[in-house]
Amino acid sequence: MNTKKKNPWKVAFFTLTATIFVIPIGFYAGLAYLNASHSQKEDQSTTNIKAPSEEYIQTDLSLTKEAFQKMMQTYLGDKLANGKVEVSDDIKISGTQKILGIDVAYALTTQPYVTEAGDLQLKITSINLSHIELPKTIVLSLLSTQVELPDFVEVDANNKLVELKLSELTLPKDIKILAKTCQLQDDKIVFTIFFKPELLKN
Repeated sequence: MNTKKKNPWKVAFFTLTATIFVIPIGFYAGLAYLNASHSQKEDQSTTNIKAPSEEYIQTDLSLTKEAFQKMMQTYLGDKLANGKVEVSDDIKISGTQKILGIDVAYALTTQPYVTEAGDLQLKITSINLSHIELPKTIVLSLLSTQVELPDFVEVDANNKLVELKLSELTLPKDIKILAKTCQLQDDKIVFTIFFKPELLKN
């Protein structure tokens, strides 16, 4: 009987892609909670980021590292049955993946940075498979050429960066999300959310 082989590179790709998708989806869930509570906040943001137009309401969503970790773990729980998320001074996703019937450990560590445009850069600091560190530049190069990524995701293999162009992303119901602060060492994670007043009406 033939055993279907799993490409270990795809394990690394899947882990990285999961990291990419958790942020916009997680904050869309946060907006759903805001909608359910019918609480409309005035714009008290200190960010220099401007609303797309005057018809948008602007509010900030602040998270602690613990809350951010729980949000990521909740979303990734269905994607990574044997994985976990740890948020300390960086973000680490780790777990095990069966390759040729053997449980192989993997881990991806990234450091997030916020750009002036409100985009989010993920500096890939390590990618490990079976406790062996994979060459980040090669993995990211393969990611950018062999894996179909969303239009708002840019991979800079030479600088070991994955950039989430949140400024170019529009979620359902014209919701927009921009990164304001992501200072893990200070336990401060803030995103600015833009939405139209109609979203609060039911």
